[in-house]
Amino acid sequence: MCVSVWRIWYLRNSFLFDSKVPDIKSTLGWCELFLSNYNSHGRITASPEHLADFWTPPNRGSFKLNCTSITNFRNRKTGIGLVIIDHIGFIVSSCSLFLDEGLDHITANSVAILRGLIFGKNCCLLPLYVESDATTVVSMINSENHLHSKCGNIVKDIIGLMKDLNIPTINLGSKGSYKPVSDQAKQALLRRKTFTWTSA
Repeated sequence: MCVSVWRIWYLRNSFLFDSKVPDIKSTLGWCELFLSNYNSHGRITASPEHLADFWTPPNRGSFKLNCTSITNFRNRKTGIGLVIIDHIGFIVSSCSLFLDEGLDHITANSVAILRGLIFGKNCCLLPLYVESDATTVVSMINSENHLHSKCGNIVKDIIGLMKDLNIPTINLGSKGSYKPVSDQAKQALLRRKTFTWTSA
């Protein structure tokens, strides 16, 4: 509908300013071709099979949260990337979270997981599987061995939220296994602000 209106407006301008008489048949053909091209190119996504070496999808009807953080120590800023994907690999929601402080690796990734859980809950994207490539943080959460950690209170909040959301463990992903989540963290640092996107 919008494509047709757009094309009609173009033809109107051509008629008014260039005195070109519109050809209705060719206009409809152009609209059909445009939509056909859009549909064939606009929905190409990598299949889960293609990503098998790096990324594993959640079960049907579930969602997967990938989260990471990047700290710019020189400027003392932190960017957090959150991406939620459905079982066929489509990104259904994402967030670039900007923090105006330079957090260390363990604290930044703990905050990323906590904010990711809150983000997934607020978006009602449940059940949720969570994946992070921060080995130390994932181990600390899954073993509940956080009492002597400087980010122990954050981990305690994560464990409490996991119990509320019925999430048994945080999965450990390989380094750089899902590039879009790193891109979100970089965007937060680049733009110096927080922004979210959802397909709903």
